[in-house]
Amino acid sequence: MKNGRRTLLHIAFVLILSFLFAIPVQASFWKSADLGMEERRPVETVPGKDNGLIELTEEQIDDLGLGIMSPPPRSEPWNEWQRYSYHRGGEDGLVAYQQSENRVFIYGGGRASWSNQQNYWSYTGYDDLFIYDFDDNKWYALERSTSPGGRVGFSYVVDEAKERFIIYGGMSGSMLDDLWIFDMNTLQWSKTLFPGFPTQIGRRGYAPMVLDTAGGAEDLYILFGMKDDQYNYYVDNMTGFYKIDLKNPGTAPVSLNDGRSSGMLPRYHHSMCIDEEGRKIYMFGGMHMPNETYEYLHDFWVYDMISNTWTQLTTHPDMPLNYGARIFFRPTDDKVYLWGGRETSGGTAENETLWIYDTDLGSWDRHDYYDIGTDVPNGRLLYHFHYSALSDRFFVFGGRYYSGSRSYRYRDLSYLNLQTRTWTLFPLTYNANDNTNGIFAYESSLNMLHYIGPGTSSNGTAYTYYYDLSEKEWSPAIYNTNDANPHSRSSAGMTYDEQNNTVYIYGGQYTTGWGSNRRYHNLGDMWKVDLSTNAWEKIWDTAGGGMRHGFDMVWDSNRGRAYFFGGRYYLTETSSASNAYGDFQAYIPGPTGGIFEEITPSGGPVPGARYGAGAIYIPELDKFYLCAGRDPNPDNTIDYRDLWEFDFSTMRWTQLKSLSSPMVFPKLDYDPLTKELYLTGGDDYVIKRYRILENAWYTMDPDINPGSMSGQAHIFLPETRDLWVYGGGIKPGIWKIGMPYRLAIQSIYFKDPEDGGKNAYSMLRPYTFGTVIKTVSGPDDLDRVTMSFIHRKGAYKIVYNASSNSFHEQESGDYAEITDTSAVWDGKLLTLEASVLFHWNFSSRPNLVDRRISVDARGTTVASDFLEVKSFFTVKNRIDLIGDLSVVGDIQGELSGNDWVQAGEMLNFSGPMVRYSNSDLFPPPDTYTLLLSEGLYTENNDGLLLTDIY
Repeated sequence: MKNGRRTLLHIAFVLILSFLFAIPVQASFWKSADLGMEERRPVETVPGKDNGLIELTEEQIDDLGLGIMSPPPRSEPWNEWQRYSYHRGGEDGLVAYQQSENRVFIYGGGRASWSNQQNYWSYTGYDDLFIYDFDDNKWYALERSTSPGGRVGFSYVVDEAKERFIIYGGMSGSMLDDLWIFDMNTLQWSKTLFPGFPTQIGRRGYAPMVLDTAGGAEDLYILFGMKDDQYNYYVDNMTGFYKIDLKNPGTAPVSLNDGRSSGMLPRYHHSMCIDEEGRKIYMFGGMHMPNETYEYLHDFWVYDMISNTWTQLTTHPDMPLNYGARIFFRPTDDKVYLWGGRETSGGTAENETLWIYDTDLGSWDRHDYYDIGTDVPNGRLLYHFHYSALSDRFFVFGGRYYSGSRSYRYRDLSYLNLQTRTWTLFPLTYNANDNTNGIFAYESSLNMLHYIGPGTSSNGTAYTYYYDLSEKEWSPAIYNTNDANPHSRSSAGMTYDEQNNTVYIYGGQYTTGWGSNRRYHNLGDMWKVDLSTNAWEKIWDTAGGGMRHGFDMVWDSNRGRAYFFGGRYYLTETSSASNAYGDFQAYIPGPTGGIFEEITPSGGPVPGARYGAGAIYIPELDKFYLCAGRDPNPDNTIDYRDLWEFDFSTMRWTQLKSLSSPMVFPKLDYDPLTKELYLTGGDDYVIKRYRILENAWYTMDPDINPGSMSGQAHIFLPETRDLWVYGGGIKPGIWKIGMPYRLAIQSIYFKDPEDGGKNAYSMLRPYTFGTVIKTVSGPDDLDRVTMSFIHRKGAYKIVYNASSNSFHEQESGDYAEITDTSAVWDGKLLTLEASVLFHWNFSSRPNLVDRRISVDARGTTVASDFLEVKSFFTVKNRIDLIGDLSVVGDIQGELSGNDWVQAGEMLNFSGPMVRYSNSDLFPPPDTYTLLLSEGLYTENNDGLLLTDIY
């Protein structure tokens, strides 16, 4: 180049987006190439960090809860567990009558048994609290999150004036030493602590207690009891007689004269009552344990509360032993009454005579009940009892009786009207046997749950009974009397064919013998029972699936067949060692017994061999789900926590989100409204929800629960939204938890992505997103719906207001805009769609490329729902400059790199185009501007100015 100063031209371009918050990207080039323009990575400001900018990952943003990155609080999808049952009976528990509400409370009780194999006493205490309401003639199970827990042999008194009862100690696995008070009005327990109590008194069981309220006092008196010695068959007695001041918890117990100096023997299983006005305490009977022998006592004593002395009284010469009898004092006639007890130490007769001691005359009388056909209860010992002075009634519940050398427990409730000396028997509700491995079958036309129990039974065969959901009552068990009846078993596969009202049972196992003679038996037979007639029919002696147990069998109503996966089998009869199957099979009923077919996947991964897995088939999805279980391989036992889905449309398995911990024998139910799986059991008491649309687990942990369960019968009834469970180790009874009626998000969808995937491009065109929401009864259930699109600064939100049938935007910063909306009701279904134009600053970045979307549906009178889907869509605005750059000067013509130009020479640029990275899509021309940037300079540093060449 000649004639003038030469300027070396270094040229760079900057792409300026047509938007206030343009993202500058820069590339330097002369060569023609597809040059990607680098995006500056966005940052989030962390509060409290000196206003510094710190780069955050998506997970860190979630943790900080910026904007709506954390979802709003979910409405809790459960109410409370409710128990429908009747007390299981037992001995040494509590009865209390509340006159103001005309109702009876029954708490605790149980039994104690000696194990010859392990040489210790086993105490089974019932954590049961029941109410019988006289006015509506019904029993109610009362469950509380705070309670003393199950126990037997505790000390107790009933304070009628303050409508409360007080318990101390007892046994539950081991001996206890706590004091609890139950308020019969608030129906709540409270635990009370005293210094030196029970340290001074010590742990003791079967020790009666009385309450003195005379003159405003609140003093408990407790005498003797059984020693805390679980590993001695002949458990020794405790000594001591104590007074505890309930009004002054800071006062230690007072030790009183325990009568031993007067010849009174220490004991337990004795009975006491108090004459508050006469200042006397009476005590009868019990058991003394001298020199490892049982000594049954028949003596009768009185304690003078003023002189602190004991005096022995006489008993009637015709009065039998009456071990385990109870006594009470009736203040209206100053008499002590005695009922029940075992008449002789080794006999089988229990006392039914009412013995009456006149404290003024010092003599006994008797009232015999010969009208056995009336409401007079059978004699018994160690029963729950309460004399209500306000109603002048003596209440009796449960207790022990003997038949031959064996003892049994009652569970009936009666009361004696002292004015007429007549008995009244309460209605006795049938309780189904506590069992495991049975199933429920719901017969909708009769609104009943059939329970089919193949487990242990009195005659060694399977049985059926049903639970009336309307009346909340069980029917007695039904046994087939002919030979066509399956042997008792556990862990069988069972399934219900609702169309034919038929239950199929396949396989299972049972054991025989004890200790070294224990034998383990596999079963492979198959049966069915017609629930209309309760008639059983054997289908196979050994079915085509072989001998196996520990598997769930589920029914496919679409194809009329059953499915099961895995199970296990004992390797030998002499050992519990086993191996598991890993096959997926179908049983197809037919006229000659039907056939078994193994289902072969079309490819991909498959679940491992296992038993004890939960399974369910969902007809509307045509999918089979398998959850958790165990591979018992002796060389490599594996406890699973995985969840698998088998899709019959593709014939492939897919592994889904796993549980947080392994489980064996969980059970699965499906909620078609919310498209969720409910998991119960697996030796746990919580309920786990699996949201199919989210591929996510949630835990529901109500304060009140049935206890840990495994192998329980279970069913979810969508019509009433009730989940029922029974057996499997839970507290006896049938339990129900109601899932609330709520809005249910059925789907979130991206209607028109680019390239058939999930991509959208900024400033190219609007994209349509939608959601489908199911209501319970229609539009009145819905308040509003918020659809949120998560971006780097928070969320762009579209809100639908149901009452006005209108949409509006909520956002901070101009990240997108609505171009079109629609809301379509189809009965109970609402479909919302919104077309969204994403702006340039709704950009992507390496650690947040896949955008989340959430829908928050808020109800009016029904519960709300929230659903978030991660990696749902991607908004791209990475762009490239393509093509050759051409520069032409008005003096010299076409120029190339490192050419010099004359000062003042006009330059014309042309050639490059802008497009989206890795696509054939070009932004509209008015969405960007090409601009010369820094880099022009002259030889003497005084050449062209940037403003000279726009």
